[in-house]
Amino acid sequence: MSSVRRAGFGDLDFIIDLEWREDFRDSLVRWKRSRHHVGLLDEDMRYLIFEDREGAPRGFAVLAGLTGEHGAVEVRRIIVDRPGEGLGSGFLAAIKTLAFGELGANRLWVDLFEGNERAMKAYQAAGFVVEGTLRDAIRDGEQFRSLIVMSILARENEAGKPADSEGGKMTDELFHEDAYLKSCDATVTHVSDGTVTLDRTVFYPEGGGQPGDTGKLVDADGREYAVVDTVKGHKSVHHVLQEGGASPRVGDKVTAEIDWDRRYRHMRMHTALHLLCSQIPFPVTGGQIGAAKGRLDFDMDEGIDKETVTAELNRLVGEDHPVTPRWVSDEELDGNPDLVRTMSVQPPRGSGRVRLLEVEGVDLQACGGTHVARTGEIGAIRVGKVENKGRRNRRVNILFAD
Repeated sequence: MSSVRRAGFGDLDFIIDLEWREDFRDSLVRWKRSRHHVGLLDEDMRYLIFEDREGAPRGFAVLAGLTGEHGAVEVRRIIVDRPGEGLGSGFLAAIKTLAFGELGANRLWVDLFEGNERAMKAYQAAGFVVEGTLRDAIRDGEQFRSLIVMSILARENEAGKPADSEGGKMTDELFHEDAYLKSCDATVTHVSDGTVTLDRTVFYPEGGGQPGDTGKLVDADGREYAVVDTVKGHKSVHHVLQEGGASPRVGDKVTAEIDWDRRYRHMRMHTALHLLCSQIPFPVTGGQIGAAKGRLDFDMDEGIDKETVTAELNRLVGEDHPVTPRWVSDEELDGNPDLVRTMSVQPPRGSGRVRLLEVEGVDLQACGGTHVARTGEIGAIRVGKVENKGRRNRRVNILFAD
């Protein structure tokens, strides 16, 4: 899966190079570097970079209207480097989550050049509706071009989430109570488009920089269905099956089994990133967890001493601190904003409680991922590359030493 982070001035070369590619000439009015520079400074705008799981940039977006009083956020532009491969739909989904979550939008809208059928279909698939046409709204050389205005409202976004098509059924997320569960018995509650929803699961869905679990579902007759990814719906967890394979039926009893070796490495790395947070006292703008390495992006303009941070991380590992989750109410979290370290993603609210992760005596912050029970399980780690990703953005990579 991919991730989204805030853009900085260090991303300008990528933004300009992508926007000024010849194949995008007819799809937008291109901006000069100076205009993007001003945009990055504008509080009314938010620049985003879409990255693959290796941390390579694959696209960018510009949102506008963040300071307006009417809650109308505009997708000023969204571009991915290889259109038609599904990257844009993932980026757009992340933008919707950001707009209707952290940014508190009531309306998310976009205008497209008339005739841009690919983009129109992508927005329609994401729940946007056509509001109308602005005729001859943009001068393009010697001609005028019309714009199609599309939008989606917060209530429409909520109503259109996958859980509604599942009859409102919730998945009991067993991994929140016991991250060491490797399997569970469950009942299939919904099957659609290569995904399976269960009444309960041990599979962690992609989120917060942690990849979704992989594994298999095994039915009562011993048939196996490979799960290649896990994603979060509104109230349910969706198990993505291997393309072209068979699916179980609604009502089938199955055993859900995760790829434990992969999950456990994610748990170790996720916990290690909490230790890294404790050593670098700056807000986090993005992150990614892998089975061999992980990284956090910090809102800072200074470097770090890699050897010193590595030594401190391994000291905390050796001290074997307990790691425990606990829950607080939305109101308690609002009264303690320091519990949220991430600038790009806010913890989900609305259920009445938010999950915290405490590394005893070291770190306490909102987090919904899976972690080991004690820091000693992490094993030896080291700081890898420290990358400059913008004027105030330093990417710190860590790796397992084994």
